[in-house]
Amino acid sequence: MRSNNQTVGGCMSTCGDNTVGNGCIGTNCCQTILPQYLSEISTKLQSESAEADSGKQPDAILSAHSYAFMVDQEWFQNNISYFGDIKDMDNVPVVLEWRLSLDKNSSSFTSYEKFIAKTYLGFTLSSIPYMGNSLFDSLQYFRNITLRQDDDPTPYCNLFNATSPTNNLPMLQCFCPAGYDGNPFLVQPCQDIDECQEDIPCMGYDTAAQKWNFSGGSCQNTDGGHICYSSIDSVACEFHGGWSGQECGIYLGFALLLLFIAARYVYTAINKKKHIIRKKMFFKRNGGLLLEQQLRFAKINGEKIKLFKSKELEKSTDNFSINRILGHGGHGTVYKGMLKDGRIVAVKKSKLVDESKLAEFINEVVILSEIKHRNVVKLLGCCLETEIPIVVYEFIPNGTLFQYIHDEKNEEFPLTWKMRLRIATEIAGALSYLHATASCPIYHRDIKSTNILLDEKYRAKIADFGTSRSVAIDQTHLTTLVHGTFGYLDPEYFRSSKFTEKSDVYSFGVVLVELLTGKKPVSAIKVLKQEEEYQSLVACFIILMQENRLFDIVDEQVSKEGSKKDIRIVANLAEKCLDLNGRKRPTMREVTTELEVIQMSKTTSIIEQIYEDVELPCQG
Repeated sequence: MRSNNQTVGGCMSTCGDNTVGNGCIGTNCCQTILPQYLSEISTKLQSESAEADSGKQPDAILSAHSYAFMVDQEWFQNNISYFGDIKDMDNVPVVLEWRLSLDKNSSSFTSYEKFIAKTYLGFTLSSIPYMGNSLFDSLQYFRNITLRQDDDPTPYCNLFNATSPTNNLPMLQCFCPAGYDGNPFLVQPCQDIDECQEDIPCMGYDTAAQKWNFSGGSCQNTDGGHICYSSIDSVACEFHGGWSGQECGIYLGFALLLLFIAARYVYTAINKKKHIIRKKMFFKRNGGLLLEQQLRFAKINGEKIKLFKSKELEKSTDNFSINRILGHGGHGTVYKGMLKDGRIVAVKKSKLVDESKLAEFINEVVILSEIKHRNVVKLLGCCLETEIPIVVYEFIPNGTLFQYIHDEKNEEFPLTWKMRLRIATEIAGALSYLHATASCPIYHRDIKSTNILLDEKYRAKIADFGTSRSVAIDQTHLTTLVHGTFGYLDPEYFRSSKFTEKSDVYSFGVVLVELLTGKKPVSAIKVLKQEEEYQSLVACFIILMQENRLFDIVDEQVSKEGSKKDIRIVANLAEKCLDLNGRKRPTMREVTTELEVIQMSKTTSIIEQIYEDVELPCQG
């Protein structure tokens, strides 16, 4: 095979006796693939001997039985079992890819550039900046970014081999836009197709048949498309335009993007409105209106407590991140947060809420906001916009008393006897204030070493009023469900469910024994290899006190630093607080007084010791 006086392909076969064969694979038949971009092609058949001797005439038998043909490869493989059948056919299908060859140096290429520039852009060639390897690339670029009109019949053309060597000339492949038909290689060749002349140009949606069917509708032809009108209301129900697939994709994508943005906006707006409605509902249900009314008169340290917004607390705690958790309790989780003004706070998020007790909760918030005592954690405010109310307290940095008594990690900072005595006195003073000095008596109901915090100066502060209750002055006790912590719970309260101020006294007595012994209220003791029994610290302490073996259980550091007299006095006080009969227990005011006396006597003995060590001058 030759093209433009150059050999571009060929094949060779051998002659045989087989007349059927297994396809055109080299026996009696050979095949080759035509190269691309050929403008002309010629074939020549000759025997191998004739090829060796170019002056010799072709074999007569070869000339009589040899022939060549072009055919579509897919059709040939699927429809012809024996290649010899082709000889008796008048024609075979051939698919040719028509393209227009352009010589860059010829006038035809320049003419096409001028045509594109004038037809699509209205430019002159000198005013078009280069956007590629040639002026044609620039024209194609500007044409592609120019919005095409629906009724524009001008064909689309793509350039091939624009930068190839000169033996492969640039070529144009053109086609008519949708809705038009004709020869795209002619100037303004594409003609509009009248779709309304077709059998069923408009199809409406038939519910029964599950398809569109406008049996009585009308059709209006347009340049590059047509419009279908409903037979009922003459509304244009369908439009079939002549946009190209690329342009339709762009517009459809843009429309879908706008639809997504609009849907997202509507979804966000609806959710925001729902969120606002939910917050208002929770605020009203949680007694926000009642609290706002009462807070007009309630103040804490000269400032009204704050009603926090849920968004502010979420931001201050990083959406209640687990990394901000300070501790867990039976009634909720405490998070560390930072307010907008830079204050560090403790945010308590409760687990459950009893809706029947919400009114009591509001009253307690008001009462606790009025507490002004250096050894009680301050209530800064609350949030009622959430399903369960959130309470905000001042942040106490040095952890709980339990950690310093029992955690081995705090060996670098051990609690001295002096510190233990001071902390006990501070706790007793705070409870005494809550029981008797506050405007309305408050029972804590969950006094334990984990609910006693230490500030930056290691001063004790009572925290966690989650189960506390205020009582009227004329009430002697409060009857509720059993609350408290095993090991600290008043046996009398456990039996009767009647909580009095003496129940807090019992719990304080347990904390006092913890300070004396350094042991936990309940500890596991191995009886057998695989079995454990739980031993009560209070029971063990009472037995040793009765047997006069107090110092068998006293902490080593307490024995080393404190005087036996003071230790016995404190132990006797703890024993009184732990009396099974609540009426025989001292009040917290009496406990505070006795502890203060011990501290004063200790200070007096130190002063006397100082005077004894000083030599006074002789008188005379």
